[in-house]
Amino acid sequence: MDRELIREKVYDYLANNFRIFGEITDSQKLGYDLGLDSFDLVELIIKMENDLCFVTGEEELIPLNNATVAELIDFIEKKVNG
Repeated sequence: MDRELIREKVYDYLANNFRIFGEITDSQKLGYDLGLDSFDLVELIIKMENDLCFVTGEEELIPLNNATVAELIDFIEKKVNG
C-alpha cells in the first residue's frame, strides 16, 4: 500500500477522533505533542488494523508510545506491506 495513503488515513483519524487542532506533521510526538495516551494509541491502531487489514501484537505497541507520527506511519506501512 502506498505510504501517502497510509499517511492520509492516519492524519484524518487523528484530526477527526482526537480533537487535534492545527496542523499535524510527521515530526510530532504522538504523546507529547498530540496528547495521545496509551489507550488512544490502541484505539488508533485497532482502527488502522481494521481499515488496512493487518494484525499487531500487544508487545509491538510499547515502542509506539513515544513515537512520532512518521514512526507510526513507518510501523503501519511495514505491517501492511510485509
